[in-house]
Amino acid sequence: MTVLKKANRALILTGLVLAAGSAQAANGCAPGTFSTTLSPDRNSTSFLFDSLFAISDRTQGPGRTTCSLSAPVTQAKGYSVFSVDYRGFATKTGEQTVTLDGGKKGDRVRLYDPEGEVSEDYEINRRMGTVDSETLDLSILLTAEGQDGDLDAAQIFLDTLDVSRIGFTTRESVKGSLDGLAEQRRSLLAGVDTVAGRILGLTDPFAGDDYISAFAGTEGMVGFNARWNATDEITLMGGLAGYDARQTGTDADNMLIAAASARYAVPIDDGWKAFGEVGIWGSPYVEAKYTRDYINAGRLVSRTNEASGSLIGGHVRVGVAYAPDTQNEFTAALRLSRSALDVASYAETPDADNLFAATLSGKSTVADTADVTVMWTHALNPTVDYSLFATAGQTFGNGDAVKADVDWVGQATGGWEARRFGSVGARVGWKFHENWAVDTRASLTVAEESKPRWNAGLQLKASF
Repeated sequence: MTVLKKANRALILTGLVLAAGSAQAANGCAPGTFSTTLSPDRNSTSFLFDSLFAISDRTQGPGRTTCSLSAPVTQAKGYSVFSVDYRGFATKTGEQTVTLDGGKKGDRVRLYDPEGEVSEDYEINRRMGTVDSETLDLSILLTAEGQDGDLDAAQIFLDTLDVSRIGFTTRESVKGSLDGLAEQRRSLLAGVDTVAGRILGLTDPFAGDDYISAFAGTEGMVGFNARWNATDEITLMGGLAGYDARQTGTDADNMLIAAASARYAVPIDDGWKAFGEVGIWGSPYVEAKYTRDYINAGRLVSRTNEASGSLIGGHVRVGVAYAPDTQNEFTAALRLSRSALDVASYAETPDADNLFAATLSGKSTVADTADVTVMWTHALNPTVDYSLFATAGQTFGNGDAVKADVDWVGQATGGWEARRFGSVGARVGWKFHENWAVDTRASLTVAEESKPRWNAGLQLKASF
């Protein structure tokens, strides 16, 4: 504490002690009793007080002094975070009380309440936030209370108040950061849906022998599946696959996916069949790293957190198959699917850069998809056949796929809009032995807001 401050306080106490001891709170920052300094970038405001204090009085009760101030907010439209420093001096005996209450107007809290005998400079730091406001409105209450027979008055001074904006973001940035998390989860669900479709033979010929097979594809999958024609009407499919989920653009560990389906087909007339199918798939353990990016005060903040969970999905498929002769087969099918990714809750670590840290609630992210697939299969001879297929569909929008509690913002959600996709592909099969065949396939998938993807695969089948 400087000699000048001590001298100033002595003059204040000598001349104003009687006026300060009042049962009614006095205005301690009336015009002309303080000065304001604004930084060139208008992000920092300093208040210097000439006589902001409270003094106890034996005859009139506790001394109370209030002060209301406003600091300007640059870029008012959005979320701002401020560091507020209170500096002053307090002195009291062990039985006396001095307190400082401060905060935003209408939300004042106790900041300083020393115990025992003190005679000290104090410095208090608090963070405060504004939303779409041109000013940070502050409220201060100084209180000093003594006891009957006190020889010395309890005293508390507030010398300076410094307000600095340390963080700023917008609704668009917060929403975009959660949309990014939702997109990572959607991509993971879409990737698993593709693997499940491969296990369940969605682009295999409608008619076929019982078999067990091993397959691999450039989508990052390797596994096996089996088909069993239980009756003329019922066909069962199922299998397991390992999946490198990083192919989806999400930093996820390898996954083990199980899938199974049951199809029921009934003849209609002249080579036509109608069929219905239900399928289910899932992965009991999904470990992934999710990254959230947003802008804080013009700087990119990126935070990655690891979270575990599980995944389950299913579909209903209906369609028709037409075989005009033994060499050709046509199929068309409508498929409705739903996948859900359960992710455990997790919280980002707040720090000087990540002021707007997010706590993600444990919630299922659900993706619904509808698509139509048409396919033509032609047998060139008893050992070679091929299929051409095309799919068009849409993943429906989900506006609250992710929910979070964001520091200084509150509850916020993220999701994705509906997007269309399509794919074309071909399969070539070669039966090189009575019970053995190999299939090769290639496809191109295009989707809104995504790059085209080429995929290729190989399958070795053993018939029984």
